[in-house]
Amino acid sequence: MSDALINNSFWSFAVAYYTPEKEEILLVLQDDHGLDCCWLLFCVWLSQKNKVLPLPENNPVYQYIKGWNKQVIEPIRYLRQRLKEPVEKRAITQGYKFRQQIKHLELWAENRYMYWLYCSADFYLNTADDKQLVRLNTDCYINHYTELTSINRKLKKQLEQWLMLAH
Repeated sequence: MSDALINNSFWSFAVAYYTPEKEEILLVLQDDHGLDCCWLLFCVWLSQKNKVLPLPENNPVYQYIKGWNKQVIEPIRYLRQRLKEPVEKRAITQGYKFRQQIKHLELWAENRYMYWLYCSADFYLNTADDKQLVRLNTDCYINHYTELTSINRKLKKQLEQWLMLAH
């Protein structure tokens, strides 16, 4: 495994875009509602490129990458989050080092996932500049790429916060 992160315009956008304010709402959408931060960032990036997120069945790359988040990134994230508090005080130093390695592995896995999303954008339709494209892409993601069956008030409010920050 190469430790190097793959740089591309989507990755650069995400790193610059991920401010503390946006991080807070993204993590709530991820941790409380099971949404994928990489996809939410991808929806914003696509809209800035005037690209429309297609339905999953029309997305040639999606079939290859759809399991990566659930099977790779989420288990790594779960392990990292569980390691925030070591069991014994004497394990703090080693636990911290191990957690940092897990965090690096999670970042590496997200980087690969985001690279595949970036590559898939070449297949998406271009559109005219549209102020509602972030909302349209985000709605497409939520309605067709996630397992959500309904959107409660809390999620709707948090999505509105996200969309306000996304502009």
